[in-house]
Amino acid sequence: MGPSGDYAAAVSKALADLRRGAAAGRARLGGADTPDDQAAAARRLARVYGTAAEAVGALELGPADRTANRFLVQALGAGRTAFDRVASAATAGDDERYRQAGGAVKRGEQQLAEALSRLEAAGYRVRRDRP
Repeated sequence: MGPSGDYAAAVSKALADLRRGAAAGRARLGGADTPDDQAAAARRLARVYGTAAEAVGALELGPADRTANRFLVQALGAGRTAFDRVASAATAGDDERYRQAGGAVKRGEQQLAEALSRLEAAGYRVRRDRP
């Protein structure tokens, strides 16, 4: 039994939405002039990752896709949590926490890359550009 076309389409849509939303959120975060602007942009990014995690987590799966999907949902959740930490640190005006939260974002991105590798190993074609 090979990859599921329905699952592939649903994951592709969720990841495309993530890429679009994350690109806008990152641009906003990069252009933020104040801690409040940074926090708002980071909250938007957290929502984008959370929406993707919810969409992928709600999919009906065959047994062959459950493990890879679980890792994908966890990775997207890690992205949401990391950007929530960025928002919290920006709101608090805490430079050290902000730096640490940036590290959490990088770890979340690595976790997402690993989850996508699992999908590729399961036979799915995955677009690899950064969300």
